[in-house]
Amino acid sequence: MALLLVEEGSGDQWGVTTDDATWGNPVQANLIASPVSYGVVPASTSQLQAPVTLASGTTYELILWRILPTGNAAPCLGRFGDVCVMASHEFIR
Repeated sequence: MALLLVEEGSGDQWGVTTDDATWGNPVQANLIASPVSYGVVPASTSQLQAPVTLASGTTYELILWRILPTGNAAPCLGRFGDVCVMASHEFIR
């Protein structure tokens, strides 16, 4: 993945991304791999914001974005050019 976000409603709680200058090349951009722990910045990424403490009993959403090769017709939950929302998963802390 190239971007990982944890949101509450429409507010980002934490996120990490690869350098957007690499997003023209999926091999260079999609460096976020399992496992990822909340608040721990994976190698070759930067943190979008410091992690907010997650509240017990609150619903959050994990959103994973991947850069696709130009012209790739892979199914996406949402697409912005070659940037594809691969997964969105609600969870309760």
